Amino acid sequence: MKNILKDVQFNKKDILFLLPVLGITIILVIILCIGIEKCDTYVLSAIAKLHSDILTNILSVITQMSSVWAVVLVLLFLYIIIKDKIISIYLAGAVAIGSILNLIIKYIVRRTRPLDFMIISESGYSFPSAHSELSIILYGFLIYLCCKLIKKKWLKVTLVSFLSVLILTVAFSRLYFGVHYLTDVLAGLTLGYIFIYLYIKICKKYMFKNEGVK
Repeated sequence: MKNILKDVQFNKKDILFLLPVLGITIILVIILCIGIEKCDTYVLSAIAKLHSDILTNILSVITQMSSVWAVVLVLLFLYIIIKDKIISIYLAGAVAIGSILNLIIKYIVRRTRPLDFMIISESGYSFPSAHSELSIILYGFLIYLCCKLIKKKWLKVTLVSFLSVLILTVAFSRLYFGVHYLTDVLAGLTLGYIFIYLYIKICKKYMFKNEGVK
């Protein structure tokens, strides 16, 4: 373990990757100053005013983009396009570990869902948001692959932008359907971001040696 941590080097680019974490941390500090319950309730109340049949139908599809079926489809897509089952296994491992980590935290915190705002049925504890965490793990991994494997700049920028918007939209959908508080979603995004960041730091050093990903 010590050898792994010793060989995983951090550079100036790593500071840029950590900026989103800093941004979310600042937001969480502001929320703490205002009051968690007050801020969470205000955000859900404001989003509830946006409810419409069209938006509900659209977000019903998007919120499933970090479900088990979405993960399976992404893994199959990677296997078909990249033609390398090893990379798919790495991604499956990231999702599996991230899911277990999420469950552990849920059962430690045991926060109930915002029942007064829920417009769809959802079971389990609320904190942190699993959909938000898994979306950034799943699509964050794809963003990394796009940056490393795609040569055409316009295509790379397009895919990275699309995947980034998808991550944020999945997170928003959890608030829209009232199944999570704002702090649940922010915690899920932060947890997923830090996890996939460290996971990739290790993977690209030890797991991608023979896969053409540096």
